[in-house]
Amino acid sequence: MKINVLSLALMGALAVAPACGSDDSVSETPEAASLPSAEMMSLALESSQNGAALTDDPSLTDAIAQELVSQLDDAIALLQPRLDALREGATPVRDGEGCAVWEKRHEGVAYKLRACRRDGRVDNYAFVLLGRPAESTSDDDYIRLVAGHGTALPRFDGGRRGFGVVGYNFTGLNRLRGSGPVGEVAIGYRVAGRARSLSAAYNDFAASDDRETHSARLSYLHVSGRGGRIVFGVGADVIAPGETDGTYVIGQDEQNERVRLALAWARGVGARVTGVACGGTVGDDCIAIAQCYSFNTAVTFEDVRAGNTRAFEERDCPRLEIDLPPAPSEDEISGGLDTDELVPGWDVAVPVANDAE
Repeated sequence: MKINVLSLALMGALAVAPACGSDDSVSETPEAASLPSAEMMSLALESSQNGAALTDDPSLTDAIAQELVSQLDDAIALLQPRLDALREGATPVRDGEGCAVWEKRHEGVAYKLRACRRDGRVDNYAFVLLGRPAESTSDDDYIRLVAGHGTALPRFDGGRRGFGVVGYNFTGLNRLRGSGPVGEVAIGYRVAGRARSLSAAYNDFAASDDRETHSARLSYLHVSGRGGRIVFGVGADVIAPGETDGTYVIGQDEQNERVRLALAWARGVGARVTGVACGGTVGDDCIAIAQCYSFNTAVTFEDVRAGNTRAFEERDCPRLEIDLPPAPSEDEISGGLDTDELVPGWDVAVPVANDAE
């Protein structure tokens, strides 16, 4: 399935699950402690933890969410582990400004990580990861690959915790590697206790340099042992004609709609989805979507109707102990989802603390 992510407004910073880390050093420098880890930045959806192969009626909305998450996760996995490897496997030195500097080579690229205390900010450090061809000796060949700032928080179950903002330059990495994703991704993050909040923005991003680029914002929630939610927009084939004229079902007919979905799931139980689809099979109109499915992605309830209302049949939907995401408002969907003012830049914010911490 191919999907193109469309521009959409950020729907707030959401809480997410912690991941227990393997890097359990307690003697690292303050600069090293302030850096985000790969586990902190990872995305995961547990709503289909047993796999769609267990049902002959899998949720299409779940499959779309899974692909969207994997595109972002796979790209971040090309850069974030390089930062982790420098922090954990190289000995930092101090430069003339008192900043910590790590250097290491990997697969034909020379990496240099530098972290400095931000002026007037206690325990908050700015960092930048540079890369250049391993054979180069010129600083002019360095390309900025990762940049951001972070603050460490107390560890939880051995895992790293902290908050800040980090930006990834995949176009720069593509220049060094000759292949891979392109574009930029910025993420505001807060990982504390059992909760992790990620608010992401893509800018001209594509999973590979031979695919169409897209820009988008998304919010992602995951609370350890409970569940989570994700709010996102896509261009995808999700609506098909119903059995009678003027009716629709969640399905595919080789026409893409502009879709905005809010998916909430409870661990080991299932998920609910609300959203809106415009264009494509439904023409100039927009229709509301509601769907529920079990933890193996078998659809248990579905409702597609005109307008911006949706309803759930409680007996066919999982009981969720987390709040459902709000439905898109009329103002948010009027004029489509790809208006220029919704295309993100680098203005992501650090998520605020939440009750799940």
